[in-house]
Amino acid sequence: MKIRLGFIGMGRRGLRHLAMLSERADCAIVAIAEPLPAQNALAQKILAQKTHRPIFYDKNEQDYQRMIAQENLDAVLIYTPWKEHLAQSQFAMQHGVRVGVEVSGAQSLEECWQFVETYEQTQTPIMLLENCCYRRDVLAIAQMIKNGDFGELVYLKGGYQHDIRSVLFDEKLNFGAETQGESNWRTQEYLERNADIYPTHGLGPMAIFNDINAGNRITQVRSLATKSVGMKNFCQKNIAFKLGDIVLTQMQCERGEVMQLTHDTSLPRPFNLGLMVQGSKGIWQEYYRGDLSDGQIYLEKNDAAAPLEKRWQSPKKYLRKNDSSIWVKFRKKITKFGRYGIDYIMLNDFIERIQQGKEFRIDVYDLATWKAITPLSEQSIQANGKMIEMPDFTKGKYIDRKNKFKNYE
Repeated sequence: MKIRLGFIGMGRRGLRHLAMLSERADCAIVAIAEPLPAQNALAQKILAQKTHRPIFYDKNEQDYQRMIAQENLDAVLIYTPWKEHLAQSQFAMQHGVRVGVEVSGAQSLEECWQFVETYEQTQTPIMLLENCCYRRDVLAIAQMIKNGDFGELVYLKGGYQHDIRSVLFDEKLNFGAETQGESNWRTQEYLERNADIYPTHGLGPMAIFNDINAGNRITQVRSLATKSVGMKNFCQKNIAFKLGDIVLTQMQCERGEVMQLTHDTSLPRPFNLGLMVQGSKGIWQEYYRGDLSDGQIYLEKNDAAAPLEKRWQSPKKYLRKNDSSIWVKFRKKITKFGRYGIDYIMLNDFIERIQQGKEFRIDVYDLATWKAITPLSEQSIQANGKMIEMPDFTKGKYIDRKNKFKNYE
């Protein structure tokens, strides 16, 4: 079954995913909605040696509506500034077009409910394109949790720890309407909000590990933020950025676990998700980008040392033993994509679930729950770290829902 695809937005992520999907014989790149000529030229360059000849809808920022109405698409992929995601997703879903939408936090709690209500009214599926859920180490750890290697889970950590200030400012250290790329719009979030504005890279894997919306749920959230110095130091301007350099969010879960999330993007540091899983029989923690040897593990069943002589081990042999079949299948093919191999795995899942008529692994209820961390953390910080209730976007269905990432095939 060949899937007819449309794209909204040709920024960095959109172009990268366009290149990957254009290699698939089971995908037809039918149309692209992007108002900027320079970005459309980059898309045409990617497709120059391919058979795809999409129609470009480039009259204005609303021209995506004409594309969706006219092109008989099976699915649309959205890579636009965060504030546009809801309206674009709703329009597609209301026209019966499946949606894959780039990650972000929600602008409000009401926005999360609107995603859910639109799905429930239209029954048109939507998937949050969270690539970190498809990392090789994440899928292997999910299998180890299922096997009982860590025992009963107690505490989990994760986050988005990545100095992205070079993206938030142009080469002249400016941002705003006169600049191009993410400095045109994303930096404004740092001026206006004090919250975990990008929660899903860390929360997605933790939600998989801890069966969130699949027998378990987040019940309460509280957050604290540090002062802000990193953005001002970087741009060398006396600007009052509202977003704290570090935002810590703790989440209480119904089964008794605590999960901790960190947003850390405006101080000098290497990339890390800071994932950690701790249970009654062991602990794993990773660093950097998810190679099987990136991190350390301790499993009680393998420890022959004295009680006070516990030692970390490399996780490589354990993760390799529990390698996901999808990574075994595609490992050689995705080598050319480097660290973006996880995007290929994610997009493959998006396409195959459509072809098979199956629910997306990351569905609208996950989308709403994960994105809700942003407004809830904002409320908590404003209230000096007060616990805030997390809505149950599934309306009770989480009790019987299954974790679609464990037993990944």
